[in-house]
Amino acid sequence: MQLTVDIPEPLYSEMSSQAQRESKSIEEVFIQRAASGQVGNSETHVKSGRVKLPLIIGGEPGPLLHPGVVNLNDFMFATDDELEDLT
Repeated sequence: MQLTVDIPEPLYSEMSSQAQRESKSIEEVFIQRAASGQVGNSETHVKSGRVKLPLIIGGEPGPLLHPGVVNLNDFMFATDDELEDLT
């Protein structure tokens, strides 16, 4: 598996310095920090807890899919042309 992460320059510099001090790779430092919850800031962290449902409040009860959709898998994996036929 491969993962690409955009790291802000100040955080990258800090992690790079730590990696050099500890003779580790940036990846090792990132994984260590991520595992201990030290990656990110208060703006990027999501408050843990329960989610209040419904997540999407509709005006009227009804189906979530277009009336022409019979099978959710067909809708999810439809080509652009097939989706245009539904509208």
